[in-house]
Amino acid sequence: MITGIVVALLLAVIVFQYMIIKIDKDKRHEAGHDKLTGLCNPEHLMQKMKELPDKKKNRLIIYSDIAEFKLINEIFGIEKGNEILLKQADIIKKHAVDGYLYGRVGEDHFVVIADEATFNEEHLYECRETLQNVLSDSVYNVRVCFGIYRTDNMNESLSFMCDKASFAVASIKDDTHSFIAYYDDTMLEAAIKYKTIVDEFDDAIKASEFKMYLQPQLSAKTRRLTGAEALVRRIKPDGTIVSPIDFIPVYEKSGLISRLDRYIWEQAAAKLGEWKKVGINMSISVNISPKDFYYIDIFNTFAGLVKKYDIEPSNLKIEITETTIMSDVPNLMGELEELRKAGFTIEMDDFGSGYSSLNTLKDINVDVLKVDMGFIKETKNVKKSRIILASVIKMAKVLNLLIITEGVETEEQVDNLTKLGCDVFQGYYFSKAIDVNEFEKRYLYRKKAG
Repeated sequence: MITGIVVALLLAVIVFQYMIIKIDKDKRHEAGHDKLTGLCNPEHLMQKMKELPDKKKNRLIIYSDIAEFKLINEIFGIEKGNEILLKQADIIKKHAVDGYLYGRVGEDHFVVIADEATFNEEHLYECRETLQNVLSDSVYNVRVCFGIYRTDNMNESLSFMCDKASFAVASIKDDTHSFIAYYDDTMLEAAIKYKTIVDEFDDAIKASEFKMYLQPQLSAKTRRLTGAEALVRRIKPDGTIVSPIDFIPVYEKSGLISRLDRYIWEQAAAKLGEWKKVGINMSISVNISPKDFYYIDIFNTFAGLVKKYDIEPSNLKIEITETTIMSDVPNLMGELEELRKAGFTIEMDDFGSGYSSLNTLKDINVDVLKVDMGFIKETKNVKKSRIILASVIKMAKVLNLLIITEGVETEEQVDNLTKLGCDVFQGYYFSKAIDVNEFEKRYLYRKKAG
C-alpha cells in the first residue's frame, strides 16, 4: 500500500512538473508571438535573426503595408480588418520555406526575411489578389503594397531594415498601378522630406502660415465676378510661398488633410461673414477631400460655420471630386442630399476625369459641373475632345446644371466655350489664385468705391 502511495506521489510530481514546463513554454511562446496571427512579434524576430547561421547571405526584407487600414477598420469594423490580417498571415505561412523568417511588426505591417535565391515574387501577386477580394461586396478595394530591401548584413537592426523597405512602399503609395517597389537611396531623401513636411504642420497651423487664396470665377455672359474658389498656400516666415503641390499629397497620405481642410473652411466662412456685414453678397467654393467624410461630421460642421458667421449656405459652396463620391456612393449620396436640402450648393469638380462620370451623375444630385480644360489639352485628338465637351455642356443644360470651366488660359478658349454655352470661367486668362487682400482690392472694394 505504501508503495502504491509513493508511486502515486511520484506520478503527481511528474505531472505537476510537466504542467509547469508546458505553462512556461506556453508563456514563452505567447511572449514571442502576435496574439492575433500567431506570427513572431518584433522582439522574437530579432532574436531569430541573431541565430541565423550565415549572416552574409543575400537576403530580401519584404515589408508590407495595407493602404488606409485604419479607415478600413472604421468603415467595415475591426473584425473585417482582422480577417484581412489573418488572410495575409496565412499566405505568408503557406509560402515560407526553410531559412525564411517572418512576423507581424505593426498594426497592418508584416515582414518576411527571405533568401534572395529562393524568393518567388509571384507570391506577392497572390497576396494582393486574395486581399482585394475580402471586401468584394463593396466598392472599396483593399490595396496592399510591398517594399523590398536587399541586404547581405543580418547584423543590421530589424527596425533599420524595415524603415528602408517602408521607404520603398512610400514611393508607390500614390501609384495605383504599382504595388511592389525595391529600395534605393533616393527614397531616403524623399522620406526625410515627407517627415519634415508632416512634422512642421502643427507649428505652421499655430503660426497661421496657411493662407486662403482665391481664384475668381467670372460670368461667361457679363465677364463679371460671380464667386471664387478657395485654395491654400503656405507662406513661411521669410516670405517664401510653398506651392500646394509640395504639401497637399503629403497631408493626404498622412491623414492631416482633414485638419487643413477644416482650417480653410473656417477662413472662407469668416471672410463671407465679413463681406456680408459691409453689404457684399459673394460666394466661395471650398474643397472636400475623400477622407473628410470619414474623419469629419460634414453636415454639422458646415451648418455650424453658417450659424457661427451668420452667412447664407448657398454662399459657402461645397466642391467634391468624382473620386470622393465613388469611395462610398450610398452613404455620401444621403449626406450630400442633406446638405443640398439645407441650402448648400454642391459642385462636382474634375468632371470627366474618372471612369464612370455619367454613372456617378445619375446617382448623385449636384448643382454644378466643373470641367477642366486639361480634358482637351491632355489628348492627341483635340477635335474629338471638343465634341465630347460640347455634349457635356449640352447635357448639363438639359439637367439644369451650371457649367464652370477651369483652366481657361487663352482668348480662343473663352470664345469657343462661350459659343458652346459655358456659364462661368475660371483660369489664368482672367487671374491666377491671389491672396484675399489682392482679391478684395481688384474685384470688390474698388468696385464698391466707384
